[in-house]
Amino acid sequence: MGRNTENRWRTPRWSSSSLALLAALAALAVLQGVRAVPQQVPLGSHPCSRPCAPGRTMTCRYDFHVENYHSMSKACYSCPWNATDCARPDCIAADGASRALVVVNRMLPGPSLQVCLGDRLEVTVHNHMPEQSTSVHWHGLQQHGTPYMDGVPFVTQCPVQPHSAFRYSFRADNAGTHFWHSHTGCQRADGALGMLTVRVPKVEDPHGPLYDEDLPEHGILVWDWTHTPAASKFLAHHHAGDDNKADSVLINGKGAARRFPSPDGSPVLTPREVFTVTKGLRYRFRLINAGFLNCPLELSIDNHTLLVVASDGADVKPVRVDSLVSYAGERWDVVVEADQPVANYWLRMHGLLDCGPRRAHEAAVLRYAGADPNTEPAGPPPSYDVHSGTTGRTGLQVNPLNRGSADPNTITAAELQALPEATQLSDPALKPEADVQLFVSYDFYAVDNPHIHRAGLYGISQVPSSPHRVFTPQLNHISLSLPAFPLLPGRDRLDAPRTPTSPQLCNETSLAAQGRDCTKEYCECTHVVRVPLGGVLEIVLVDQGVRYDANHPFHLHGHAFRVVALERLGSSINVSEVQRLDAEGRIPRNLRDPPAKDTVTVPDGGYTVLRVHADNPGYWLFHCHIEFHVELGMALVVKVGEHEDMPPVPKGFPQCGDWSNNNWLGDADKDVDVDEVLDAALGDKPVVGNHIGRDLGALQGALTFGDKAGPPPAPLPSSTPRTTTSTTAATTAATTPTTTMQPRATEATEATEATDIAETMMSTPSYKEDSTEVADADDTTELLLVHGADGTLADDASRYGVLEEDAVDSTTEVASADEASATEAPTGARHVSEFIMRVSSSSRRVAQSEAVSVSHERWDISDPARPDLQYNVLETPSQAPRQVAALTASSPREARAPRDHAYALAGRGPVSWTPLVATLVCLVLAL
Repeated sequence: MGRNTENRWRTPRWSSSSLALLAALAALAVLQGVRAVPQQVPLGSHPCSRPCAPGRTMTCRYDFHVENYHSMSKACYSCPWNATDCARPDCIAADGASRALVVVNRMLPGPSLQVCLGDRLEVTVHNHMPEQSTSVHWHGLQQHGTPYMDGVPFVTQCPVQPHSAFRYSFRADNAGTHFWHSHTGCQRADGALGMLTVRVPKVEDPHGPLYDEDLPEHGILVWDWTHTPAASKFLAHHHAGDDNKADSVLINGKGAARRFPSPDGSPVLTPREVFTVTKGLRYRFRLINAGFLNCPLELSIDNHTLLVVASDGADVKPVRVDSLVSYAGERWDVVVEADQPVANYWLRMHGLLDCGPRRAHEAAVLRYAGADPNTEPAGPPPSYDVHSGTTGRTGLQVNPLNRGSADPNTITAAELQALPEATQLSDPALKPEADVQLFVSYDFYAVDNPHIHRAGLYGISQVPSSPHRVFTPQLNHISLSLPAFPLLPGRDRLDAPRTPTSPQLCNETSLAAQGRDCTKEYCECTHVVRVPLGGVLEIVLVDQGVRYDANHPFHLHGHAFRVVALERLGSSINVSEVQRLDAEGRIPRNLRDPPAKDTVTVPDGGYTVLRVHADNPGYWLFHCHIEFHVELGMALVVKVGEHEDMPPVPKGFPQCGDWSNNNWLGDADKDVDVDEVLDAALGDKPVVGNHIGRDLGALQGALTFGDKAGPPPAPLPSSTPRTTTSTTAATTAATTPTTTMQPRATEATEATEATDIAETMMSTPSYKEDSTEVADADDTTELLLVHGADGTLADDASRYGVLEEDAVDSTTEVASADEASATEAPTGARHVSEFIMRVSSSSRRVAQSEAVSVSHERWDISDPARPDLQYNVLETPSQAPRQVAALTASSPREARAPRDHAYALAGRGPVSWTPLVATLVCLVLAL
């Protein structure tokens, strides 16, 4: 007994074989620990970044960790004075300005996805931002069969909430130069973006003979850059009279705008991007314009020409030019021949329009192998005054700014030609007459937009014209306002009987039928245009050009379109003039070989005509790609096909919505009908408590106000079918759904339901209505009150929208949740609803004890970490045992699995402490 209680170390005696075994175990543990140390993975080293071979595809998995970060952080050490420090892991130097960022895997730009046509991409987006939701759009991928993966909040999905994750799973179904970016707020402008290239085998590329190399490091991702966060810039512009101009331009996240002092007085700059080529070879460069302001960018390379071979992923007949203008959202492929003497050459990016006042520009270096890396290129150094238009060359330019077909020195996007195989015979979009024609006019309008101006306080006519009078960009005088739930996966709610909280679907025709004149009042609603599946939609975009010499690039999700006409008519026009020209046959259309694109500009004071073969069912956003404009509603939604044509909602797909009307209690209409009855009966008397108390008291004749009893309610009014329709014009597809209100329940039924609600709520003693207080603060767990359609309760190993690792079969077309933890809602079941509350452990036990005896609607208390799971609130005796068993699960904090912080591309692997501890123990024992 004494020996067992001795508090001293004894030196063990070991045999040589035992020591050898321990040494081997220690070495193995060390190796395991080394593998867990974070490693920086070089760009392009992902296994899917490979030469593409016919018939060979892969499943490409990535982890995107989205977080708030900062440029010129402590990770940069002595950058830029020590240039190598600027390339340290986690150092984002950008253009030298210190500012807040939103980045993926602490990279700017984020991970570069280089895949082959037909590869499956599985990208798990982890949102580490504490206050912002996020999403990712795969710009250029059409998502045939996987519309839920398009990444547009409240159109195709719920946004990914803070501290949660969502896995995107889709096939790279159309080849070309694309990119990915956040589609939430201004996060794209703050750095949440990256390249996405889908290649085909070179032997299958019709342009394959035109180039020798197509390298991942020859992607050119450019965008306009501000030295303050984009959201702050947006708010300052619209509310405080600040401007909306860019400070600089970034090329692959690099620039040299800020000058740092040095001991000898010469400025020190952050590093510029460098592209390396070998003399005598031809290189395919892929240009992506990810801009967010009204800043077209003009590309030129000193002493070199550009052979344009593709745009937005679609091949065109090659055309050789001296410069190229790109607009936000566009991509262009050019072939550059390294046929000049071995040296360094400037690759210049010149900002136009709103980049002019701040003289925003940037340059990279085209470096021939063997050139001195310490020598700057010859010729004028980068400046805003030096670009292709002022270097003495008068060469050809493609995709010019605000030019039409009359300029002999330019080639508009509509004047490019598709390759012969993409002709009228192979594309239904090029048939002589479209099935649906839609005129979309836009400009900046002087309306009292309540988001910017408030009539009577600081209306647009009340504030000084400069700088506080801010005009609103709209499409057909309508601002898009999306509902609180995504249209595509929540389309059953659009089919449900309408309530005052239902989204107001509209278009120009339906608003006119309601007697609204949106040219005189501000109109905001869910602007939807309907196209039959397989039909051909012709969109005539008209830039009226009344205010500003602006330019708007438009992007269509889910489809490519044909650019069949583009022209500038003057400094300003109106839509009726364009309609008259069209009626007179004076708008010629190229229906033979027009180029295919998904993003196109419209000349100021001109028009662009698009043809779309609507073969991809779903809800698809069509919007201006200037971030400040789309945030104000310069967008609409194209509904392709009917709901039954759209792919089924993936099992367990995340849900979201607006719970302001207590829909989470299952009585969505009571706020309207019962409240109206009570208000009529009680006159102007104030109402105490929320509507649950009002239902109980009024319907049972016991509602009191102070010491006065409320009168009994008047009989509930009988409902009559209410139908909302819109007149469909010959040129516009109506979108407002026809719905009918269901008859209300009887008074007795209302009273019974209200009593059931009260009994359920009161069965939790420590629950305090609309309060976060609990009876025992030391024994509480934050839980989720859920009203849903599925009685299965699952573990919470993953969080909101997370699909477990390897849960997605590579043969499936959509991502699905773990079948052990989520089941599909039955047809016609109510949607998942949620409400955060706090209850004590004792309260949860009370709810468990009563679950077996209750057969009416009651509320399951479950985990807020999994609001994507569906739960059932309608308990029957046969369901009760399963519910009780489910509710006895451990608390969320006990069951929550540790988060995996593996950064697949940034190289931040999870560090396992077990082998390290084992190593230390073995070493100590060996000694």
